Amino acid sequence: MHRSRLALVVDELQALIAATARWARVAVVALVAVVAAVAGCSSGETARPASAAAPVATAAATAAAASAAASAQTPGETGAEAPTPGGPAWVQLLTHEQRRATAFYAHLFHWTTRPHRWQSSTVPILARAGQPFGRIWPLEDVDGPTSEWACFWPVPDIGSAAQAARAAGGRTMVEPYDLLGLGPTAVVGDASDHAVPIMAPAGADGETSGERGQTGEGQTGEGQVAFCESLSAEPAETARFLAAVTGYTADQPDGIHHQVLLRAGAQVRAVVSLRGRKSARGWMPYVRVTDVDRTASRARKLGGAILAPPTNRAGLGRVAVLADPAGAAFGVVEL
Repeated sequence: MHRSRLALVVDELQALIAATARWARVAVVALVAVVAAVAGCSSGETARPASAAAPVATAAATAAAASAAASAQTPGETGAEAPTPGGPAWVQLLTHEQRRATAFYAHLFHWTTRPHRWQSSTVPILARAGQPFGRIWPLEDVDGPTSEWACFWPVPDIGSAAQAARAAGGRTMVEPYDLLGLGPTAVVGDASDHAVPIMAPAGADGETSGERGQTGEGQTGEGQVAFCESLSAEPAETARFLAAVTGYTADQPDGIHHQVLLRAGAQVRAVVSLRGRKSARGWMPYVRVTDVDRTASRARKLGGAILAPPTNRAGLGRVAVLADPAGAAFGVVEL
């Protein structure tokens, strides 16, 4: 692995360290050491297999907190229509099961992967109709680190967004770098170090590569990453910070005190919900499907799990929280 590529990966892992719960931080630190070992920068000892139970248990705790907004609603409540297409600038999955994850999401959402050559490495890129919108990054097998998703938010300019983060009481957690040649990227965090990855356009059209993959010509609603959800001990404060950095508008549904929606116009782009004591603080993507109940059943048949069964959430419509075979939590929302 090229040393500059190693630096990029370590930077992203450091952002995850700051964004996870205390018990998970030790595990991610161990992962940084493994990356260095693969690159020949440490002793190169053989890593031990990871426990499969820990990622699922962590995802279940996260899903339990995410479904709190739905628990007070009756099955017949719809709240509002599901979000229209939008979504983050980029998503990435860190996983112990890269091959299984690739097959799982291909069967569930018809996502494809294609190799992306970057310096001396080849990275698998997620694509829809030929347009990239994310990547599946394989984790080395060590005890502790969990498989999880991350969402990067579109901003017009990295420098301006970082300045807005500081003005809102936050800081830059990872300095700007070029993510695989797809666009300038950085990670900012609020006063509690709640990580918010951001990405600026690489092309002259003003769109990030991920945005083109979500809304470009020939795209349909099925399989789109509609929005991402994050869990926070202070949802209102985290939402305020995210709004300051991205320019989104915070919207708290009437009578719902533990959930804040962030919109770009009429589109829901992000959701910040109250975090339980045992749930992580990462981001969880929600993918648009035509039938949430059928998708949840299919995910379980493909080796995944149902963490929060299909229900209706105010402002979002019918949703469910699922996990892939490695335990990474994600949501589905009905078209």
